Amino acid sequence: MRVIRSCLRGEVTAPPSKSYTHRAIILGALVGERFEVIRPLISDDTEATLSAIEMMGATIDRGVNSIRIFCPRIVAPKSTIDARNSGTTLRLISGIAALIEGKTQITGDDSLRRRPMKPLLNALRELGAKCAGEGAEEHPPVRIEGPMTGTHAKLPGDVSSQFISSLLIACPMKKTPTRIKITGSQKSRSYVDISLDVLKKLRIEVNRVPDGFEMQGGQRPKGRTFEIPGDFSSAAFLMCGAAITGGDVRIRGLDISSPQGDAAILKVLSEFGSKIETSGDMIRCVAGERLPFEFDVSNTPDLFPILAVIAATANGRSRLFGGEHLKFKESNRIETTVAMLSDLGVDAQATADGCIINGKGKIRGGTINTHNDHRIMMSAVIAGLASEQGVILSDDSSYVISYPAFIDDVQKLGGMLQKVSG
Repeated sequence: MRVIRSCLRGEVTAPPSKSYTHRAIILGALVGERFEVIRPLISDDTEATLSAIEMMGATIDRGVNSIRIFCPRIVAPKSTIDARNSGTTLRLISGIAALIEGKTQITGDDSLRRRPMKPLLNALRELGAKCAGEGAEEHPPVRIEGPMTGTHAKLPGDVSSQFISSLLIACPMKKTPTRIKITGSQKSRSYVDISLDVLKKLRIEVNRVPDGFEMQGGQRPKGRTFEIPGDFSSAAFLMCGAAITGGDVRIRGLDISSPQGDAAILKVLSEFGSKIETSGDMIRCVAGERLPFEFDVSNTPDLFPILAVIAATANGRSRLFGGEHLKFKESNRIETTVAMLSDLGVDAQATADGCIINGKGKIRGGTINTHNDHRIMMSAVIAGLASEQGVILSDDSSYVISYPAFIDDVQKLGGMLQKVSG
């Protein structure tokens, strides 16, 4: 794909949240009655979760703008679950597998099979499940056999919030109460907040305590529907596109009161010099000065690549920090983000927890290896819109993992993209 210098202007609706969709699908399968997920995100990642719960006993009925789920009882699958490229599917379904009798095996693509699982499997073992993965870090494929009967487990907070979310979703469903101790600093806290928000709306009680969480057992989600909110992490690409191309974009379907940590993009863009306006569910971003900035990505790791791109268009030194856990994403996102910027002619250096960008107010352009990472790919597209020479990408499809309408939305707003043959 070739991206040509162009300006983003106009209005679109934010895609539904991938994080909320995963959680609503899984909890909907635990209701035991018919359950409807309204306005779900249908993407490669959420399709992996839908496929997993089907293999575990659910019936799925797809409507025009909803998914209806009916699962009288979760059962062990008859064959291996393929989580594809979805770390959320892998981690959350592992917790569900530990609830039931029988053996569950979960694998994924090459990227997913490099993702660590040892901390979560250790916690499931503490709770009484039998678990095993591959190698010292227990990478997928993982094998899990329940049911969990224990009452205490501990997890590190600085590897993946998905480990914590897995236990928060599964443990209220087992018979016994659970105490989860979180050790170390907690990264990506906002994704745990999303899990707690979905649980609360479905009337599952989980209590935060100073060093972790407590919950009673024997609970079941209550409710028959769940509507998915708009996604700030996806909308961030379009807002940043407007900010660095002299544009003016309005995005509808966003709730600024949402616990989504990626809503922090509004604060960053304001510091960057863009004008941010909110009205009801609409957010408007108008390009401004493009000032250097510093930002802690510890709770918003998905913003890291696109924030690095906008920093490259500022005049001066910007720093992104707090992202030690970025190396556990679809790619090592510190390395792949800095490599992307370097290939675009930007002066950027990797650090242990992020990067430093010495912006010159412009992006030259070039050819980018996205490493099949959807957020690197989408960030490179946005960079290309502001580049002097344009950008050619090594892939033109990885965005479907999280934002299937991305290319359509960019083009609707005036972005110029071309297919490259060969």
